[in-house]
Amino acid sequence: MPELVAEQVKAVQNLKIDKVTVWDSGNGANGKGGTANFLSSMIGALPPVHELAEQAGVELPGYLGKLRKSEQEGLGNADV
Repeated sequence: MPELVAEQVKAVQNLKIDKVTVWDSGNGANGKGGTANFLSSMIGALPPVHELAEQAGVELPGYLGKLRKSEQEGLGNADV
């Protein structure tokens, strides 16, 4: 498997991608499409990701946002 992944990486390593366009029909069960549902789920998952990173002593990249000071103070108070 590692050899297969290495070959796949070689095949695309020089591709330059400067733009991604996503088309979504918006015909989901709740009126939202798959892309909107994915983004909603991802945004909802960010606070737990920040909490986990704080507990592990890992600094997340800036594009994942930052918790407000009041939210950061609550991270270290959970019983483990």
